Amino acid sequence: MTGEWKNVVETYEQHKLSAIDARINKSGDTAFHVAVSIAPEDKVQQLVRVITGVSELGLWTKNNKGNTPLHVAASTGRLNICILLAKAPQDLDIEDLVIKDLFRNNVGESPLFLAAFHGYKPIFLYLHLLLLKASNTDIKSIDPAYRRNDGETALHCAIRWEYFDVAYEMLLKEPVLHML
Repeated sequence: MTGEWKNVVETYEQHKLSAIDARINKSGDTAFHVAVSIAPEDKVQQLVRVITGVSELGLWTKNNKGNTPLHVAASTGRLNICILLAKAPQDLDIEDLVIKDLFRNNVGESPLFLAAFHGYKPIFLYLHLLLLKASNTDIKSIDPAYRRNDGETALHCAIRWEYFDVAYEMLLKEPVLHML
């Protein structure tokens, strides 16, 4: 939080598993959760290398709200970090993450949902493409990524918060979304 990311990377390199699992605040965030939201991209890349060297599942550690680092990156508008996180796992694919429910937080929001909720169109489009690729373009199979547990959809949120460009892109890419 003080910007000493070099020290964070060194701690991860030295302590590996205990550093990856260490919670640093009351929200249950790891240093990696914080890094994906505010650290320079090169430091996040270094952390990804260390974490994946131990366990790729370390990239999907959830905080108390069930948010993974990808949720955080999508919520804070960090497209390059989202791309890095989505490409990093070699042994897991997006479909595995959806099946294992690592793609949704405690209230059922996916990173894609959060990107739409916050109006980050490039992130939404990127995650949408990944999900469709993983599901062989079957919109029904990725419905959970667009819908929160309370039934609210990414399209509803984009319209409510007046991110009309995001809503328009959603409907262009997947016209059936208006029926979800």
